[in-house]
This record gives sequence, C-alpha cells and structure tokens, in this order.
Amino acid sequence: MEGTKTGPRRQIGGGREAFDMSTDAATLVAAQAMPSIARDESAPVFREPWEAQAFALALSLHERGVFAWNEWATALSAEIKKAQATPLVKDRIAALAGETLDMPLADIKPFLKAEIARWADVVKRANIEVQ
Repeated sequence: MEGTKTGPRRQIGGGREAFDMSTDAATLVAAQAMPSIARDESAPVFREPWEAQAFALALSLHERGVFAWNEWATALSAEIKKAQATPLVKDRIAALAGETLDMPLADIKPFLKAEIARWADVVKRANIEVQ
C-alpha cells in the first residue's frame, strides 16, 4: 500500500469490506484513547463499514484541528445520552430487557469489571455457559 507523509496506509475493517486508514501517530493515539475499540496489532478493527467510515471522518477532522479527542468524546456522549432519553430508544432498550447507565466513560470499564466479579460465582454455581 502506498504511504502518506504521516505514515503507511493499511486496510482495516471487517465483514465484506475493508477501508484504508492511516496508521500515523494520531490514529494510534486515538485508538489507544478509546480502549473499547477492538484492534489488531496496531490499528482499530471495525465490525461494519459505517463504523470505519465514521472513525475515519472523526480522525480526519481531528488531524485538521477541528476538535480535540476529548471534545469529540464529550459531544458524542451528549448525543448518545439525548438519544437514550427519547421514548423510542427507551422502549426499545426496555423491550430487550436492558437499561441505560448514566456514567462517565472513564467509569464504565471499572463498573463492568465489578459486575463481572459480582456475578461470576452465580454463573459458575449455575453451570451457565457463554454462548
């Protein structure tokens, strides 16, 4: 693949399509700043083409100085929170027996670790298998 002035380019993505994404320092820093994004040895890996396209757009705007990553994360979180408050989304989440949690992004990983630890013994004693 042809390189750019900021670094080599590589294909990323899953499913039927892959997308070209620069593996320059900004991409790697951005991917590390968002640990919940799956990645291979060096770059993010996406389940759907639109995820890669959205990430590429956000990265491009960040590289051009339009916003800092924390500004983007704050704005995205606010939009997600607004969407979760709509009756349509609330009803859909409830229909799936789910609930939303209003917590800062930094608190999600510790919360999930605590929940896994909390329920691990129950799962083990009940002989429940992950499917």
